[in-house]
Amino acid sequence: MPENRTPKMGRVRTTVTFDPDVARILERLQKERGVGLSDAVNQVMREADRPATRARPARFVQTTSDMGPFRIPIDDVGEVLDILDEEWTQKKFGR
Repeated sequence: MPENRTPKMGRVRTTVTFDPDVARILERLQKERGVGLSDAVNQVMREADRPATRARPARFVQTTSDMGPFRIPIDDVGEVLDILDEEWTQKKFGR
């Protein structure tokens, strides 16, 4: 069995090297929480192991605006296409 493990995974002492940014975070946590390095590391590891809680997204509400009556018939596709074709022809050929 490796030297730093116990059969019941009780207290384990090991050497860990922290990157400078992680060391600063741990130092800050030690001061904020009034705990030693081992306690700070243990707390952070437990927090990391908890399932993430998701905030519910804000409820989506569709806004609408009254745009007045339609200027073209929307229930007859053929007529709409005729109108659009006529407008395109006028723009293209100046008729």
